[in-house]
Amino acid sequence: MKETDKLKILLDLHKQPKQNRVDFLKNQLDEFDLSKTNHSFNNIFDEFNNSIEVLNSKQLENLISETRESFNYASISRKLDIYHISFPYTDNIVIFLKKLNLLFSSTNESKSIIAGKFKFTKQNLLTIIKQGWVGDWDLNPVSLGTNSIKLSTNTTDVNSLKKHSLVAKIAKIEPIEYTDKIRYRVYISNPKILSF
Repeated sequence: MKETDKLKILLDLHKQPKQNRVDFLKNQLDEFDLSKTNHSFNNIFDEFNNSIEVLNSKQLENLISETRESFNYASISRKLDIYHISFPYTDNIVIFLKKLNLLFSSTNESKSIIAGKFKFTKQNLLTIIKQGWVGDWDLNPVSLGTNSIKLSTNTTDVNSLKKHSLVAKIAKIEPIEYTDKIRYRVYISNPKILSF
């Protein structure tokens, strides 16, 4: 099952009344021919119960709306605090929203795959290619089910009136220890700059 399909199932599961969720999930897994694998059912149901299940529909809608534009860890954390959501749900919800943000980013050329709002220029992309890495990211992109990255400029090149994207394979990921957390430096291979 693709990560995008799982995200859609989790969102649809949230819309179901509690008493219908088990049957709904079984029906969804039937569509993917996964109904006989109890492992998939348990994994998805556990992921749901330990993350977005604790949010009401309005809270989830607000978080998704914010995530649709960009992923801002501090802003999401503040909202979860206001909603009185505690650990371990907060971390799981953040991971879910980051995956959702990546889905939004992959379907919209103007978005960047990294956390936060960073405006890339073509020169930034060329620097990333020269140094061979980008980062340091809050989340490990491999844990999000991807083996490549796409970084796009948010501004047009004045001379050519084009936007640019850097597309590359992930060669390796190096954890970098910061005082407050571990971040991830992503080394790239086969980089290409696309213009559109």
